[in-house]
Amino acid sequence: MIRKTILLLVAALALGATAFSFAQAQDEAGGGRGRSCPPPPPILTTEQTQAAMRAARDRGFLWRISKDGRESYLYGTLHAGNPQWMIGPTVLRALMASDRVAFELDPTDPEMLKRTVPDMASGNVVLPEALAARMRVQAELACVAASAFATIIPEMQGMILHLLALRDFGVYPGYGSERLLAGLARALKKPITSLEFPDLQINAVRGKNAQESIAMVEMMLTSLESGMYREVSERVIETWANSRLDDLRHYESWCQCTRTEFDRSRLQRINEDRNPGLVAGIAAIHESGQRVFAAVGSLHTIGPHGVAALLAQRGYQIEFVPFGPGG
Repeated sequence: MIRKTILLLVAALALGATAFSFAQAQDEAGGGRGRSCPPPPPILTTEQTQAAMRAARDRGFLWRISKDGRESYLYGTLHAGNPQWMIGPTVLRALMASDRVAFELDPTDPEMLKRTVPDMASGNVVLPEALAARMRVQAELACVAASAFATIIPEMQGMILHLLALRDFGVYPGYGSERLLAGLARALKKPITSLEFPDLQINAVRGKNAQESIAMVEMMLTSLESGMYREVSERVIETWANSRLDDLRHYESWCQCTRTEFDRSRLQRINEDRNPGLVAGIAAIHESGQRVFAAVGSLHTIGPHGVAALLAQRGYQIEFVPFGPGG
């Protein structure tokens, strides 16, 4: 059984290749031109993948959700990961016990990428030159070619730069837990459902008007320039990697992202406002008679307006699944 699972995970990694080629972006930028660029994510050999799988432990946050005599699962993910982070035994059992897997967006669906590209380019706000110059500096430091950002809305440029900054901690966007889970689901021939569409996610991060877009970009660039992102990013990674539920529940007390009304409004749009739609999609699958493994960003799962609480309001029994020492 273990050998079969390892082979499936190898296939999953092959299916989970990142759609945005950051290595290509670095090449186009000139490979660094005398500065030190972050190394590209390592690609594990089959032997290294097998060794990592044998040493795998559970990460993230898992809940068992029960209703009508069926058990489904809710799993809190991280949208970036370390190549060595394979799926742990408890999460793997939950995935294999499910009939269908659901994500915010299926990362292995090429149609989603086709829909995302035009949505990311539509309604592009022109930044003031001083702010645009700061964006170019940060892109240069991240070794991203200007051409890679040419048609992407500024808010998304800022978010991509924040994701790329996680490389400093050995964590890469192309190794997010959704990618590995989706690849494994396809290898297991489990059907996959996307709970959202790209335009919904992009509209959640887009400013309501040019003034708000500029304010959002200013905030993200200041975080990168000041180094403030480092402390918060490191804690986010450690919280997820070590399944610290109490830290996750108190995220707003340490994230430095709710200091102003603008901050709080932005976080609500990105997070809480999307939760009812996620819950409706999860409930529709479960109540159709299928057991669903629903994997969504960890911040969506917690709080009085989180996915777990909203499912409880629909009559689901919610049970947090702790990971054991070997998990």
